[in-house]
Amino acid sequence: MISGKDLKSLRYALQPSINFMKNWGRPLSAYGAGAALLAIYLIDWRIVATRIPFYRKKFEEKTIE
Repeated sequence: MISGKDLKSLRYALQPSINFMKNWGRPLSAYGAGAALLAIYLIDWRIVATRIPFYRKKFEEKTIE
C-alpha cells in the first residue's frame, strides 16, 4: 500500500512535469497537428489525403469519353 508520505513525495517529484504539460500541452498538440498536415501536404500522402474533405478532389480520376 502507498502511504501518504510516499504520495506527497511523488507529487513533489512529478510537479514540474505536471506544470509543463498544463502550460505547453495545447500549444504542442497544435504545433504537432500543423506539422502533420504540412507533412501530408508536402509529401502528397495519397492514402491519408484522400480522406480530407475538399482536398480529396485533387485525386479524383477523370473519365475520358
